[in-house]
Amino acid sequence: MNMNNIKNKWPMHVFFISQGISLFGVGYATLPLLILLFWLIYSVRKSKNIIIRDLTKNNTIQWIVFYYFLFVVAVIVSDIVMNGNFTHLDGPLYKMAFGVYMLLGYLIARSFSSEEIQSTAHYWVVFWLLVLLVFIKIYYKGIYRYHHGIFTSPHILFSGLIMISLINMAHIIENINIKNNIYLFSCILILLSFILSYRYSTSDVLAHLYLTCAFIMLILSTKKIAMYLVSFLVFALIIFFAFNPNVFAQFKSVDVTHPNWWMELLNQREYVWSAAIRMIGQHPIWGVGSGNFRTVCGAILEEINNTTPYTTFAHAHNLFLQNFAVHGVIAGTTFVVFLLAIFRSIFNSPANTTNATFRLATLALWAIYVIYGSVDNAPLYEEIIPLFWGTVGLFLGSAAKEGVRE
Repeated sequence: MNMNNIKNKWPMHVFFISQGISLFGVGYATLPLLILLFWLIYSVRKSKNIIIRDLTKNNTIQWIVFYYFLFVVAVIVSDIVMNGNFTHLDGPLYKMAFGVYMLLGYLIARSFSSEEIQSTAHYWVVFWLLVLLVFIKIYYKGIYRYHHGIFTSPHILFSGLIMISLINMAHIIENINIKNNIYLFSCILILLSFILSYRYSTSDVLAHLYLTCAFIMLILSTKKIAMYLVSFLVFALIIFFAFNPNVFAQFKSVDVTHPNWWMELLNQREYVWSAAIRMIGQHPIWGVGSGNFRTVCGAILEEINNTTPYTTFAHAHNLFLQNFAVHGVIAGTTFVVFLLAIFRSIFNSPANTTNATFRLATLALWAIYVIYGSVDNAPLYEEIIPLFWGTVGLFLGSAAKEGVRE
């Protein structure tokens, strides 16, 4: 990338910088975000006819915007009624950040050619993945304990690592070119991501979910070579099991009829989920308000059982229960439909277009967000917002552009 390219395409570069640097602390993303906000105002004025046309004629974008708007309004009203904290992680300011990054990604996709965006995105995602892997290795080797951004919790850390690695994988799968050094280097980084996730992640779900999403991405890819890779992995797995009969030895003692099996599966989330469900019953319409979950949860846990090993929880360990409990059934329901509307756009988008890379990346990130978000709140944290919602915006913008071509 020469200086001329950077000069003419600077909004793309600033956007991808903000996506990666936020993983190391949201404070670092402040300057890129401020620059992008000025560009956003300019672009909205310049491209208002395109935006209005997409909103009025694009059925997919219409419903996503509609349910997002309802969700944000419900969250604001909830915090007004329940005296919630607007600046809390559950508050409306963070929900508005979803929309800001979606709009930024959408306008980036609408303002530049798909080929330029994909090329620039791939270079930046490789750079940020490399930096993240170096920091993780240094952290777990005990050389330097970095405690900012996603490094504040292993669950958030490996959520971010897996998300950015899956974006990298989408670029590799849909733009295979073994003669280009960046693709070979990307493959090495993905392999390292797998290894570090399985070695260091404290979650029983994340590493396996990573592998599952990667497998699904290969199956859904538009490239013929992807199915060859799937077939190779399938036969390799069959051979592995055929020559390792001891793998199934643990199956002989499994007893799913025993309550302890299910309790171990829940991993003590039954306490917080019970509290969250009771919270919904006590405050069904507007929830308990942002910042009040911990206090209300503590009171409910005391009612449930005085001998419980936990006095309270900071969140519901489930992004759906979290929104229902904190902001009520109106916000919770619109949030669910909002996510389903995004999935609808992914499902209905043509797979054999220049939009394929962002479609595949968004599908993988959506799966991590929803599936892992069902057992933990890590994907909701502010460090993940630019990466996840910005990628959703890129996909929506590129899909809208393809719709115009058709």
